[in-house]
Amino acid sequence: MIGCLAASLLGTATVSQVRAEDDSPQDLAALLAKVKITEAQAMVIAQVVVTNGSFQASSLEDENGTPVWTFDFTTPGTTAITQVKVDAITGNVVPEDQTGGNDAAGPDAQDGP
Repeated sequence: MIGCLAASLLGTATVSQVRAEDDSPQDLAALLAKVKITEAQAMVIAQVVVTNGSFQASSLEDENGTPVWTFDFTTPGTTAITQVKVDAITGNVVPEDQTGGNDAAGPDAQDGP
């Protein structure tokens, strides 16, 4: 049901992952209701930031009550993952993170500047 809700609210066929504080249907619905920028629109914005990267994964996350699209890209010639975050309300880019290896959520992940 949440997938259908996400697709109808976001105007996209799929959402890779949607995460809220406790992942309850009410929290997910509240997060999705705030979204103004679709996943596709946010992807275009993220691709401007990482011009030579290859898309790996995306998710919609709740960051202190603000929905944020997160995109992971790999860069040719490295094993680093570049993470681009786009505010799902304003479309503004949130400072990007880089991690070593192939796991963006690994122990080397950084939370902002």
